[in-house]
Amino acid sequence: MWAIIGLALTGIDFSRMHSTALRLAGGFSSYSDAVKDVITAYGIDRLDAYGISFNLIGIYIFYLNYLSIRSRSLPRFFNIS
Repeated sequence: MWAIIGLALTGIDFSRMHSTALRLAGGFSSYSDAVKDVITAYGIDRLDAYGISFNLIGIYIFYLNYLSIRSRSLPRFFNIS
């Protein structure tokens, strides 16, 4: 479930960034120099600015690794504990 939430959040964030970038690029030449400087300096607003979606996917991967080591489907070589 964590990976599904993380991947959904990533997809929504990238599609939102894409639409915002296209909207800004369409009128960029008509903006004043001050607005162009602000857009260039700060970039595009992100829904997931801190990478929470990638952390959720990482939690899921670590949990899968833990389960596979515990069930002995992975060799003991990979067990770091």
